[in-house]
Formats: sequence, structure tokens, C-alpha cells
Amino acid sequence: MTRSSFSAGFKRRHGLYWIILLGLTLFFIAILELLHLPASPMLGGIIAGCFLSMRDAGLQVPTPFFLLGQSLIGLMISQSFSLPVLHGMLDNWFLALMIVLSALLFALAAGMFITVRQYLPGTTGIWGTSPGAATAMTLMSEAYGADMRLVAVMQYLRVMVVSILAAVVAGFLGAEGAPVARSFWDYLFPPVDWEGTGYALLVTLGCAWLGHVSRFQAGPFIIPMFVGTILLNTGIIPIALPGWLLTIGFALIGWSIGLRFNRAVFLYAWRALPKILGAIFFMVATSGLVSLLLVLFAGIDPLTAYLATSPGGVDAVAIIAVSSGADMVFIMAIQTARLFLVIISGPPLARVATGFIRKRMHTKNETQDSPGEKSDEKNGETSEDKPDE
Repeated sequence: MTRSSFSAGFKRRHGLYWIILLGLTLFFIAILELLHLPASPMLGGIIAGCFLSMRDAGLQVPTPFFLLGQSLIGLMISQSFSLPVLHGMLDNWFLALMIVLSALLFALAAGMFITVRQYLPGTTGIWGTSPGAATAMTLMSEAYGADMRLVAVMQYLRVMVVSILAAVVAGFLGAEGAPVARSFWDYLFPPVDWEGTGYALLVTLGCAWLGHVSRFQAGPFIIPMFVGTILLNTGIIPIALPGWLLTIGFALIGWSIGLRFNRAVFLYAWRALPKILGAIFFMVATSGLVSLLLVLFAGIDPLTAYLATSPGGVDAVAIIAVSSGADMVFIMAIQTARLFLVIISGPPLARVATGFIRKRMHTKNETQDSPGEKSDEKNGETSEDKPDE
């Protein structure tokens, strides 16, 4: 992390743009919160970043801040792997394994279809159709040759669609209204735990630095996830992640993604939108089929089965489960197992997809007479397919 990394993001005459970016982010977060949409700080940052990027503001989040944002999100995800949830996963290990593997296989089928047909560049389709861990998949995708901007479009569309459908299905199955959620202000400023927050900042900084100097792909995200899991379950030091700290991390990641958009990428994503939505609804439909099998052959009640197999929207799923009397431990055990396996399987699946694309493109170039389309060996894309950077 050098001085040039900071100066790249703070050039002369950019001060006003940064103020506008912050104001727009707060405005969009407020709108998204009113609409009860998930991940509002991340989405607000992406939308605000896109807004300025389309106007050639020339802003760029300095690399150290991007690394810190990744480390914060990794530490946040580690808080999901508590001992009660891990015990629930072990108690239902066979069902959890079958449910998660089926979700991964269906998602892989959709991702490979998009990839082979070259609807999206490189391995973007594989990362974008991953059935969960939207932030993790978006962050890791760039390190493995995908277009992080398009992955973000796919992942957060999936989160919104799945969250809305989960609420609709819960209402149809007779779930009671969800409890009144605490206000966003209460989320931002909970009772102060200075010791836990201080330790969280130290762990975040240390893991971000270690992930950077180790050159481990997606290290600034993965390392704090494992370190945080160990700290959570051993109690060596207390870790507290207040809402204002997580909101900063989400906003930094959102800005990093949004500010990379340009008109060409936006139009590219717009043209691919029908195919992206098709992949999302394919994942929802196959998850519904798995939940039906659980009802018929495992004796699980319909709402618990549907919420357990829902491909994402963990926050919405948890709220609905609490308010409806569904089996909360079973649902969160399955959802957490899905989160863990999705993060672990993402890189190897991306490598397999990249190798497949390279072989396919090599064969295609040998059989075609036209020399106009040269394959991009890094991303498995053709020069005509790649969005402008």
C-alpha cells in the first residue's frame, strides 16, 4: 500500500465530486431503506458511484481503502459461523450437503450455459450465478478473471428477487407478519462497545495488510473470514462490528464497483438483462423443486423447506423465519452451509470454467476461417465481447 495508491483516488479538483458521491450515497441508502431492500449501503454506493462514473467524474477508491472494505466484510461474514449454527450443520449434515450440492449444481449449469454461449465475458457467468454470498462472490470474482461490475449486477439482482419472492411465498404459506425491524439509525449506532470495536479495527487492518502482502488471491477477504471465525468461537478477544463501521465497509466496496462502470458496461449489462433474469428465475425454480422434495420425502413443513433452500437473501430469510415459527436452527444451518461451500467452491469452479473456455475458444479459432475474433487468453473472451474498460 503505497502513497501513490492514495493519490490515485484523490486527485486535484476531485474534492467536490467526493462530497457529491457521499451525499448521493446517503440519499440512495435512505431510499433503499424505505423500500426495505437488502444491502442498502452496498447498493447505495454502487448506484451513486455509477451516477458519477457515467458523468466522467474520474474518481477512484484508493487501493488501501478497498482492501479495508474487503477485510471488514470478511470479518462480518465470519460472525455467521457461531458454534450453535455449526452444531446445527453437523446435526443435519446429510440434508445440508444434498441441498447445498443441488443448489451449486443447478447454479453451475446456469453459469456454464451463460459462459459457453458467451452472453457475458470470461468467467463472469460462473461468479454471477453463484447461489449465495453475493458480496463475497463479487469481491473474489475480479481476482479470478471475471468482470466484477457485471458480477455485482447479477448477484444483487438475485438478492433482491429472492428476498421479495421469499416474503411473497411466506405470505402465501400463511406466515405471520414480520416483526418490526429496528430502525436504520439504531443499526448504525448500537450501544457502544469500544473494546470490541477497537479489536475489530485491529483485526481488520492486520488481515487487510496480510492479505495484500501475501499476494493470496482474494486474501484481504478470505483471511479475516477464517480469523474471525476462530476468534468468535474461542473468545480469545471480543469482536464488535457496529453498524456504522459495516456501513463504511459496504459503501467503500459499493463505490469501488460503481465507479468502474461506464456507458459501454452499462449498455452491455442492459442487453444481457433478459438472460441474467432467466438464470435467476431458473435458480429460484430449481430451489423450489428441492424444497418440494424435502416436504414430500423428509417430512419438513413447506415454509421451513422453502426458506432453507432459498438461493440467497439470508437477512430476509432470517426475519421471516423468526416471525413465522419456522425451524430457525435448521434454516440457518442450511443457509450457513450454503454460504460456506459457495465461498470455498467459487475459485476451483472458476478455474475449471476458464480451462473449458480456453479449450473451446482454441478449438473454435482452429475451425473458423475468420481471423477477426481473437480470444483473450486471460478471461476467455473475444475482443468483440469485452466491455470497454
